[in-house]
Amino acid sequence: MKPIINLLLFASIITMSFPSCYHYHFKHVDSVNVNATNGDPTIVYHKNIYYWGIKEKIIETEQCSSSSFAEVKIKANFLQTLANVLTLGFWKPITVELYCQEPN
Repeated sequence: MKPIINLLLFASIITMSFPSCYHYHFKHVDSVNVNATNGDPTIVYHKNIYYWGIKEKIIETEQCSSSSFAEVKIKANFLQTLANVLTLGFWKPITVELYCQEPN
Protein backbone atom coordinates (compact mmCIF):
# COMPACT_ATOMS: atom_id res chain seq x y z
CA MET A 1 0.00 0.00 0.00
CA LYS A 2 2.85 2.39 0.81
CA PRO A 3 4.42 2.17 -2.69
CA ILE A 4 1.10 3.26 -4.22
CA ILE A 5 0.94 6.29 -1.92
CA ASN A 6 4.53 7.17 -2.75
CA LEU A 7 3.82 6.84 -6.46
CA LEU A 8 0.74 9.08 -6.20
CA LEU A 9 2.69 11.65 -4.19
CA PHE A 10 5.52 11.60 -6.71
CA ALA A 11 3.09 11.94 -9.64
CA SER A 12 1.36 14.86 -7.90
CA ILE A 13 4.62 16.69 -7.32
CA ILE A 14 5.75 16.17 -10.91
CA THR A 15 2.38 17.33 -12.25
CA MET A 16 2.38 20.47 -10.10
CA SER A 17 5.97 21.35 -10.94
CA PHE A 18 5.31 21.75 -14.66
CA PRO A 19 3.32 24.85 -15.58
CA SER A 20 0.08 23.91 -17.23
CA CYS A 21 -0.72 26.83 -19.43
CA TYR A 22 -1.82 27.47 -22.96
CA HIS A 23 -2.17 30.38 -25.31
CA TYR A 24 -3.75 31.06 -28.65
CA HIS A 25 -2.27 33.53 -31.08
CA PHE A 26 -4.32 35.12 -33.86
CA LYS A 27 -2.68 37.49 -36.30
CA HIS A 28 -4.17 39.52 -39.12
CA VAL A 29 -2.04 38.86 -42.20
CA ASP A 30 -1.61 42.33 -43.70
CA SER A 31 -1.79 44.55 -40.62
CA VAL A 32 0.78 46.50 -38.63
CA ASN A 33 0.67 46.80 -34.84
CA VAL A 34 0.35 50.21 -33.25
CA ASN A 35 3.24 49.29 -30.92
CA ALA A 36 5.26 47.40 -33.51
CA THR A 37 8.53 48.96 -32.35
CA ASN A 38 8.53 47.72 -28.74
CA GLY A 39 6.16 44.75 -29.05
CA ASP A 40 3.97 45.67 -26.07
CA PRO A 41 0.26 44.91 -26.33
CA THR A 42 -2.05 47.88 -26.74
CA ILE A 43 -4.62 46.53 -24.26
CA VAL A 44 -4.35 43.75 -21.69
CA TYR A 45 -7.46 42.63 -19.83
CA HIS A 46 -8.69 39.67 -17.84
CA LYS A 47 -11.92 38.01 -18.89
CA ASN A 48 -14.16 35.45 -17.24
CA ILE A 49 -15.83 33.02 -19.61
CA TYR A 50 -18.98 31.32 -18.30
CA TYR A 51 -20.86 28.25 -19.53
CA TRP A 52 -18.22 27.16 -22.05
CA GLY A 53 -18.30 30.54 -23.80
CA ILE A 54 -21.66 29.96 -25.44
CA LYS A 55 -22.65 33.65 -25.54
CA GLU A 56 -19.37 35.35 -24.74
CA LYS A 57 -17.65 38.02 -26.75
CA ILE A 58 -13.99 37.44 -25.93
CA ILE A 59 -12.30 39.98 -28.19
CA GLU A 60 -13.45 43.55 -27.62
CA THR A 61 -12.10 45.49 -30.59
CA GLU A 62 -14.11 48.60 -29.68
CA GLN A 63 -11.22 49.57 -27.39
CA CYS A 64 -9.00 50.11 -30.44
CA SER A 65 -9.19 53.50 -32.15
CA SER A 66 -9.25 51.81 -35.56
CA SER A 67 -11.83 49.24 -34.31
CA SER A 68 -9.74 46.38 -35.61
CA PHE A 69 -6.88 44.31 -34.31
CA ALA A 70 -3.54 43.25 -35.70
CA GLU A 71 -2.90 40.47 -33.18
CA VAL A 72 -4.73 38.79 -30.32
CA LYS A 73 -3.12 36.51 -27.74
CA ILE A 74 -5.35 34.56 -25.34
CA LYS A 75 -3.49 33.02 -22.42
CA ALA A 76 -4.27 30.95 -19.33
CA ASN A 77 -1.83 30.04 -16.59
CA PHE A 78 -1.86 27.01 -14.29
CA LEU A 79 -4.34 28.42 -11.75
CA GLN A 80 -6.72 29.64 -14.45
CA THR A 81 -6.63 26.20 -16.08
CA LEU A 82 -7.15 24.52 -12.71
CA ALA A 83 -10.23 26.69 -12.07
CA ASN A 84 -11.58 25.65 -15.46
CA VAL A 85 -11.04 21.95 -14.74
CA LEU A 86 -12.48 22.08 -11.22
CA THR A 87 -15.67 23.79 -12.43
CA LEU A 88 -15.99 21.39 -15.40
CA GLY A 89 -15.68 24.29 -17.82
CA PHE A 90 -18.44 26.44 -16.32
CA TRP A 91 -15.91 29.16 -15.44
CA LYS A 92 -12.78 29.87 -17.43
CA PRO A 93 -10.63 32.88 -16.49
CA ILE A 94 -8.29 34.02 -19.27
CA THR A 95 -5.95 36.89 -20.07
CA VAL A 96 -6.36 38.66 -23.42
CA GLU A 97 -3.61 40.74 -25.03
CA LEU A 98 -4.96 42.89 -27.84
CA TYR A 99 -2.63 44.54 -30.34
CA CYS A 100 -4.55 47.24 -32.20
CA GLN A 101 -4.05 47.87 -35.89
CA GLU A 102 -2.57 51.15 -37.06
CA PRO A 103 -5.22 53.44 -38.52
CA ASN A 104 -4.97 53.87 -42.27
